[in-house]
Amino acid sequence: MDAVLVFPPHWPAFQVYPSLPLLQGYLRSRGQASEILDANVQFHNYLLSEEFRASALTRLESRPAATQASRSDRQVSMAVRDRLEKGGRDAAVVFSMRAPGFHLDHRSRQAAIRTWDSYLQLVSTIYPTIWLNHRDLTVTQLAQNFTDIVRFCEDHEENIFLQYYARRLAQTLQAMRPSVVGIALVGPAQTLSAFTLCLLLKKILPSTHITLGGPYCSVILGPHSSFANLIGDSFDSVIEGRGELPLLELLLALQESRPPDSVAALTCRTTDGRLRRGIACTFVPSESRADFTGIDLGAYFYDAPIPMRLYGTAGFHVELTGLPESTARVAQAHSDGDEAVLDNAAALQNLTRN
Repeated sequence: MDAVLVFPPHWPAFQVYPSLPLLQGYLRSRGQASEILDANVQFHNYLLSEEFRASALTRLESRPAATQASRSDRQVSMAVRDRLEKGGRDAAVVFSMRAPGFHLDHRSRQAAIRTWDSYLQLVSTIYPTIWLNHRDLTVTQLAQNFTDIVRFCEDHEENIFLQYYARRLAQTLQAMRPSVVGIALVGPAQTLSAFTLCLLLKKILPSTHITLGGPYCSVILGPHSSFANLIGDSFDSVIEGRGELPLLELLLALQESRPPDSVAALTCRTTDGRLRRGIACTFVPSESRADFTGIDLGAYFYDAPIPMRLYGTAGFHVELTGLPESTARVAQAHSDGDEAVLDNAAALQNLTRN
């Protein structure tokens, strides 16, 4: 496997992040084998699974007997245990959002989202370092220094992301043995889980090149961030700007036994250990083929058209592969040339049934 493209938690799990199918389509059109792992939607599904609820109950039961706990604390613990034991009801409500046409029923959808958030708050009482809701997270009990952050990211007991990766992703990635793992960072809520994944990958796939890309990379490389100091030890490089050409050039460099710093767009360590800031890429492919192969659209929680943001001139089209032709419609970009829509309602219905 040449490249695995990963979208980490924590992010809204309503639809696929469209940049990854576009990136996969570009790489495959240039002869590079790639796969997409939406670790974010899988994380949401994991938290709603019976496997997780059983694990959370075990964690709850293993807490030391709180003989000094207040009555209110004991009541909270009992309520959490009861909710977990009946957690299948919460999961059924949340999963109902996948039903065809459900997004048109605003009242029912808002009620399902409230149930989802309430369930995630319950999860947060068991793993109190991170406070979750369906859209975001807040880090509540973690000092803002890298020593404590690294310690937390490697803590199998307290880090819910590490537990999830170890149970659901690690074996899959080891079997793939990719040359490159590209991790997309869209916002700050993904940083902790992405860093956790980087540290895990360094242990289980030490020869794999780990690169970060996406809009938030410009922030983590900013003048007031210490994140760049981790390049070389925790991950290998960062791509700013458009990712198609830099990722392709990185794959070709590794295949030709050239060092990563031969790719001008990469922020990485040079062969003598210096940190070299890359040049943000503005290259736009002349055509964009979004390849959804390997993505289970039925796993998402919103049965509605997927907006595909494009970068091109008026009349620009996006081609889609990996979806049944009979169930997918591609609309021509609007006259300003910046958006097209994949109407995936029927596709979602088909994939969910299958």
